[in-house]
Amino acid sequence: MSHHLFVDHMQGFTSGATSDTSSVIAVVEDCIRDVCSWCAAKRLKLNATKTEILWFGSAVNVRKVSPGSGVISVGQNVIKPVKVVGVLIDGELSMRQLAYM
Repeated sequence: MSHHLFVDHMQGFTSGATSDTSSVIAVVEDCIRDVCSWCAAKRLKLNATKTEILWFGSAVNVRKVSPGSGVISVGQNVIKPVKVVGVLIDGELSMRQLAYM
C-alpha cells in the first residue's frame, strides 16, 4: 500500500480490479493490522471509529463493488464504505457537504 502521513492521521491507498475486490480488501486489512501492531508497540491505539474506507473509480466500476463485499475489518469493528471522506470547508466555515456530493 502507498500512504500519506499527516501529523495526527494517515491515508493509505491501493488499487485493483473490481473483479478482485477480495484481494484489495486483504491488502488493506493486512496494512491496518500492521499499523495496529506498530501502535500497540508504542502504547498507542488505532481509533477504529475514525477509520474510513472509500472506493474510487468511475461510477460504473464503483457500482460493481457490492455493498457487502466492500467492507474491511479493524479488530472487532467492521468498517463500511463511505461516499465522502474528510471535512469540506467553505467560506462560511459551515463544513456542510456540498449538494453534488
